[in-house]
Amino acid sequence: MLKNLLLVVLISISSFSQNKNEIDSLSAIVNSTKNDSVKVALLNKIAFYYIFNDSKKANEVLKKSEKIALSKKELYGQNEIINIKGIFNDISGNSDSAFHYFKQSLAFSKKHRFPVMQARSVNNLGMYNYNRGNWNEALRYFFEALKINEKLPKEKKINESICLSNIGLIYQEMKLFDKAIAYHNKAYAIRVKDNLLKEQAISLDNIGICYRNKKDYNQAISSFKKGIEVANASDNIKEKAKIIVNLASVYIDREEYTKALSYYLEAEQLRANLETSLKERLLLNSYIARCYTMLKDYSLSLSYSKKALEILNQDASLRTYSADLFWVTASTHYALGNVDKGNEFITQYNDVMNEVFSSENSKHITELETKYQTEKKEKELLIAKNQLFQEEIQSKKKTNWLYIISIFALFSILFGYLYSRQQKLKNQQQEQEFQLKTAIAQIETQNQLQNQRLSISRDLHDNIGAQLTFIISSVENIKHGFTIENSKLLDKLNTIANFSKNTIVELRDTIWALNHDEISFEELHGRINNFIENAQNSQSNVAFSFRIDEKLNHIKLTSIQGVNSYRTIQEAINNALKYAEATEIGVAIHQEKEQIKIQISDNGKGFNLINVSSGNGLKNMKKRIQEINGSFSIDSSDKGTVISILI
Repeated sequence: MLKNLLLVVLISISSFSQNKNEIDSLSAIVNSTKNDSVKVALLNKIAFYYIFNDSKKANEVLKKSEKIALSKKELYGQNEIINIKGIFNDISGNSDSAFHYFKQSLAFSKKHRFPVMQARSVNNLGMYNYNRGNWNEALRYFFEALKINEKLPKEKKINESICLSNIGLIYQEMKLFDKAIAYHNKAYAIRVKDNLLKEQAISLDNIGICYRNKKDYNQAISSFKKGIEVANASDNIKEKAKIIVNLASVYIDREEYTKALSYYLEAEQLRANLETSLKERLLLNSYIARCYTMLKDYSLSLSYSKKALEILNQDASLRTYSADLFWVTASTHYALGNVDKGNEFITQYNDVMNEVFSSENSKHITELETKYQTEKKEKELLIAKNQLFQEEIQSKKKTNWLYIISIFALFSILFGYLYSRQQKLKNQQQEQEFQLKTAIAQIETQNQLQNQRLSISRDLHDNIGAQLTFIISSVENIKHGFTIENSKLLDKLNTIANFSKNTIVELRDTIWALNHDEISFEELHGRINNFIENAQNSQSNVAFSFRIDEKLNHIKLTSIQGVNSYRTIQEAINNALKYAEATEIGVAIHQEKEQIKIQISDNGKGFNLINVSSGNGLKNMKKRIQEINGSFSIDSSDKGTVISILI
């Protein structure tokens, strides 16, 4: 999906769209014109077209264009060629070369003051980082591209909706869905104004995806259906099929399997005449199989599972996306009484889930290991620096004594000055040695902590995470493998499965905190927001509010400060939901002088602080805040409760 997004964005940035007839026309102009600037510009457009259709031909045209551009010193054309080489390598999977050319294109555009190429180069660097999951770096480049673009003359601007849409996609990946929706809506408004129908459909699809993740299903359905209408109007069948699949997934979430199935089958029919990737076909067959299983049409379910498994055999790299397929196939076999077959596929499901869990954590562990190696090198540099300083001091000492010996007889008064200077150098040496020893000790302590973190992260992942996943799959295995008529037993099994799933979420939060020395308020903001959204979805009769001062985004908390604050807010909200009978719950975070103030309030029935036992979690909350040297207070009456935290 990311690669498709890359192509869409890069093609849009180029501000031209060609078919074979147009390419033939451009080639004819190239052969007839004597203007070198025109020739290079047209050859670059032709090369760009062939990147997506014939890589060998693209390479030939690029070489021809580059030869003319270099001989005739067509600087703008050279800049375009470098940028196109970056795109060519990125699409070909040569990421190191792509990054090199994008950086070279940016430097070239700055040197020769080509702001249009600068905007394109920066945007491409954003997409490069986006496709590799470097969200913060990608976001920085996209905002920079937007800023450069704003200063361009109107006729040279990249369509602003592209920059805004890219920013929305990053926030979408960071799970900051409210921010993502805001930027997608800005992009959509521009695309409506400019009557860009194909791009409108993409915006509506992204907006729908965000609402689905927020579990605001009505808004998601509305956005997807509108996107389908726009895709129809622009005859964009591929985008229409994609939106229909996303719409069907909403009905899966709502357990309306008949509706979901009808949309999936419509998407299958549309894609029959389109070129689609193996991944898209694998997922669609898996989704359809799932619907048939839930509707108890097991023979059709197995026929679609078989199609999906055949696709998986063609490309083993798609295994990451096969968990749902294995789960559905196992469930279908259990329902048919084929326990051995069911066990075979549930084992594959567990294997994939463990692989996915491992990959989510491996990035954090890799970052820690990189940091460890960096700090190790810093330590070695400090030792080398200390050695050089010692040599410098020794050299100065020798020089000073030579001065003393040579002029003692004539200028005895200088002795006192030089002796003083010698003492000063000695003091400087001692102070420098102390600072270096302190710095080295700090780095060694950090290295020990990093080793402990790596060990704990691996233990949590390899042992507890895998065991919880096994518990969930075992419970589901029992539910599907046996006919359970006892409703209390079924409720108990559901409770165990839900508890295990929630524990995995808590475990991932713990690993997230463990793998960070610092946690920004922006990261904390996203996690609190997601927790409140989930609480809102489970308690529709309660109105939630969440306010945080944006000035706090630059402030960093230690990992223990971040996780203890987050856990305390969770505990406070859960207590309000369980005991307060509240209809309104609010969280507010702002800066108060040199401290951060967090308030969790509700309009519930309150409680008597003297009579309430520590079982409500108050003792745990207070202990968490004391651990980070903060203050914790509660004010409760029959009008509600306010918990105040100062860090």
